[in-house]
Amino acid sequence: MAELTHFYEKFQPSHYNIYLDINRETKQFSGKTTITGDAKTTAISIHQKFLDIETVQADGQDVPFTTDDANEAIQITLSKTGETTLTITYKAKLTDTMMG
Repeated sequence: MAELTHFYEKFQPSHYNIYLDINRETKQFSGKTTITGDAKTTAISIHQKFLDIETVQADGQDVPFTTDDANEAIQITLSKTGETTLTITYKAKLTDTMMG
């Protein structure tokens, strides 16, 4: 049986700032989320669902990322472990299910 690893084991967030710009006419939204936390490894994951991820930064620098829709995640590669501030920009359709 495969071992289950929780995202929290690799990145432990301590603070979130979330900004959303909602356009009700076009039924779309864009956003920017800043997450401060402790990266235990350089390969971390953040939850997401049905978001179009535009950029991911760590401590103000662009970092490589992939979107893993099957696991509802963003896979992020950091240059270092320790205290890190992530900034993620994204957009998506506004739906009745409120996914994001």
